[in-house]
Amino acid sequence: MAYGTSQDPRSARWSPSWTERPGWLPFLTGCSLVAVYVSLPSYLFNFDGVACAIAVELGDLKHLVHGNHLVYGLTGLAFHRLLAAAGLGWSAIAALQFMGCALGAWGAGSMCALLLRAGFGKSSAVLAALGLGVSYIWWLRSVDAQVYVLAALFLVWCLDEALRPSPRPYRLALWHGLAMLSHASHALLTPLVLYSLWRSRPAAACKRDAGVYLCAAALLVAASYAAAAVLWVRPSGLDELRVWLLGSAALGPGRTPMWIGFSSPAQAVGDWLKASVGIVSPALWLALPVWLAAASTLDPRRLGEFRTAAVSGWIWLASYPALFLFWEPYKLDYHMTDLIPLWLLAAVGTARRLRGRRAQLGAAAFVLALAAVNGVRGIRPVSDPAMNRSFQKALWLEKVTPENAWIASEGLDKVYIPYFAHRRPLILGPYQGRGAELRERVAGLRAPGDPVFFTSDILRDEHRLALAGSVFEPRGSESGIDLLLVR
Repeated sequence: MAYGTSQDPRSARWSPSWTERPGWLPFLTGCSLVAVYVSLPSYLFNFDGVACAIAVELGDLKHLVHGNHLVYGLTGLAFHRLLAAAGLGWSAIAALQFMGCALGAWGAGSMCALLLRAGFGKSSAVLAALGLGVSYIWWLRSVDAQVYVLAALFLVWCLDEALRPSPRPYRLALWHGLAMLSHASHALLTPLVLYSLWRSRPAAACKRDAGVYLCAAALLVAASYAAAAVLWVRPSGLDELRVWLLGSAALGPGRTPMWIGFSSPAQAVGDWLKASVGIVSPALWLALPVWLAAASTLDPRRLGEFRTAAVSGWIWLASYPALFLFWEPYKLDYHMTDLIPLWLLAAVGTARRLRGRRAQLGAAAFVLALAAVNGVRGIRPVSDPAMNRSFQKALWLEKVTPENAWIASEGLDKVYIPYFAHRRPLILGPYQGRGAELRERVAGLRAPGDPVFFTSDILRDEHRLALAGSVFEPRGSESGIDLLLVR
């Protein structure tokens, strides 16, 4: 049955045909991507994913509700416990990775459903959804335990609602609110949502429904943060509340805000453009055709009934640089959700060309090549556990150190040592420039008889100076890393 349309003249001009029955293709698309994802499991084990796995296994709700992405940790905890209730004794990291596979495939399948509902042909919908699912950064973050893929699913659902002939403000608020709770940066989608209301309603109704959407979304987000603060975080004061809300932005000395930007505007633009291409594929010859197909929609004569989709896609792509052109513009993770409007625009740009059999076969061959190259060049290397040296180091340390050992840790070691080596980490960061405090800490750890180890890859002159008088006794070596016992 067709979805109802507004009587406003703008709706007749901007709304494509719409159906509520996309059929089985979205489900089959999602299932095929799950099969692809699980065939190449990731051993990348990013810092945030392992830290979340530690909190999940400890049931540490305070550290699961991160200020930048409130609901990811809670979702992971619920999924891990669901698997346990089903009799699957998976580790938390394995559960989070499989959850990522399911979410990434679900997001791509939902994209297929969106395109079918919006009037795209079956070939366009399936190939664009598969292209999204095998794009480099989407694939990588689906198989690794990472926060971005949860938000991506909600963003697809929000876009689905926004493209309807008459978007419902409460639905927009729900999906957009959940996306913001999955990662706070997705407040940047607001212009697209407001546009969807503007183009589908008379002015008075638009003003009313925009207010409903803004208030409902703000209430959902604010109430969720307030509940997390009261129930689990329980900050001791305003300063602790500030640090929690800032999250990854509070990385300066003393947990002060630290802006991670760029050295020059030209570098920022260059990094941003490079990342925008890299999210599709490490192979330029595969990434550029997708962007060229999207760019073809800048010609309004080519849009036809998909003008709403094209305008929506460009509003999305134009909104996010307001932050990410200035905050780590080189980081592919922050560009991951740009793939949603990019593949939407690519579908618009190629919709008329994919009506012939030869064109459909050519597009299918392109998506297959994209999957093959990204799989070989991007995903297969991280599917080899030997490529993760920090992981191999942790496995080695578990074998050669006693269970009561403390191991000096920096970087990935801060989470790898407790999770994979099952040893206690002596985190060195807080003692930078504080040699006397480090000396006292090591002495206190050794007092009850617990051994303290350093590894040669993190031992620096400042540590030797702080522990002057101690002897670093060699206790083994692996892959060029020496294990040193503090005596």
